Amino acid sequence: MLDKEKKEELLQNNYYINKRKDARTRNRFVTTKHRLFLLGVFSALCIILFLYFRSEQSHVFAVTVDGNIYLKEKDIIDASGISTNDRYLLLNPAKAEKLLQEHPLIQSAEVRKKNDRIIAVTVKEKKALGYYSDEGKTMLWLDDDSSIELDLDSIYLIYQVPLIEGFTAEQRSELLHGFRDLDADAINEISEIHRYPFTYDENNLEIIMRDGNYIFAGSYGLKYLSRYYTIVSGLGTDSELCLYFDEVTESGYTSACPWEESTSAEPVSEEPVDEDF
Repeated sequence: MLDKEKKEELLQNNYYINKRKDARTRNRFVTTKHRLFLLGVFSALCIILFLYFRSEQSHVFAVTVDGNIYLKEKDIIDASGISTNDRYLLLNPAKAEKLLQEHPLIQSAEVRKKNDRIIAVTVKEKKALGYYSDEGKTMLWLDDDSSIELDLDSIYLIYQVPLIEGFTAEQRSELLHGFRDLDADAINEISEIHRYPFTYDENNLEIIMRDGNYIFAGSYGLKYLSRYYTIVSGLGTDSELCLYFDEVTESGYTSACPWEESTSAEPVSEEPVDEDF
């Protein structure tokens, strides 16, 4: 009787052992199947990504530039470090913005990813006031009173600003307030600015406009150039006469040029320069 009970107990133990073995086998099968499935998905994803990044469809399609006044689009794109060889998904806009803000003529920059693999670059440039020569170097003068040296690739910038000649660094700084109210278009109308001292004002300026007119004014008189064409049309300029801006009377007039032998002390014609001044 005892042997029979032991036999049944042994059989029962074997039954539970075999059941646990079957459960472990099923678990291993399910686990292996799950792992194989994940491995297959991962492998397929790797293959898709590999093929995608090997294709032209992964590259940046185009880079657009907005907000630039002085710099060429190509120069801004080069400064950003972005090219159509870059992978669109891997491109880091923050890195490109940092590179752009290191450019001495760029005040701020924003880089955004747009649809269709397009990168949009928006910049705000510092205002360029003019250029001058310093020990054989061509320098671009900016509205924060800093200057940057121009090389052969950036020399084109001088065509958008006037030549500032005959000024020390301190004297140039004193001109800043005169440029404050002039935008890039108004500055572009000026060809050259020189010192031309008068007996009553040793800091008087000779301003040569791109249309050939000569203007004589103090540094504060530069602001009147924002309304240059309105002033000129009101004065009825003559090719033999020069324009004078009087900051005290807030008026402009035409008279004989300083280098003419017969210099008239009285204005030939006179009009208000700026009614709201």
